Amino acid sequence: MEIQNEATFKAVLFRKLVPYFDIRPEVTGWHLLGQKLRIDALLKPRFIVENVMLGLEVKAFETRSDVSVGDYTAALKQAIDYSLCRFEGRLPDLVLLYPGILSGPTHKGYFAAVRDLGVRLAGQFRIGELKERNGRFAIYISDTPLWRSNYGLTGAGKTFRWTRGL
Repeated sequence: MEIQNEATFKAVLFRKLVPYFDIRPEVTGWHLLGQKLRIDALLKPRFIVENVMLGLEVKAFETRSDVSVGDYTAALKQAIDYSLCRFEGRLPDLVLLYPGILSGPTHKGYFAAVRDLGVRLAGQFRIGELKERNGRFAIYISDTPLWRSNYGLTGAGKTFRWTRGL
């Protein structure tokens, strides 16, 4: 099935994520500087006992043919803004971009020279990636896998401080 727009792209993704997360789509929050923002979804992982809230920003770049480096930069900036937003009274513990914009198969050439730096810098802001491959999902931060849908928490995921602690 070819997906024609971002709304359909998100609906298909959310259906696939139901076994792993409680999903609250289109949640409005407040940036620490007072701006009202809306994130695509808040996720509560079913695989973590702690009260962890993950933000999810979905970019359907695959539905467009005119994607540029500026689109990726804007997505990363947007994720950083969300990491500084209160949703349901608190900051998200981690904000995930889907698909993993810094390592996506379609447009990775844009980031070939700075990929490692970009991924690691994003991790400092608690920005990670939700990746999908062959119908399986994984959460990465700073290019380190924390969780895989077919495996569970990885070694790094077991020691990772999932809650923000602020």
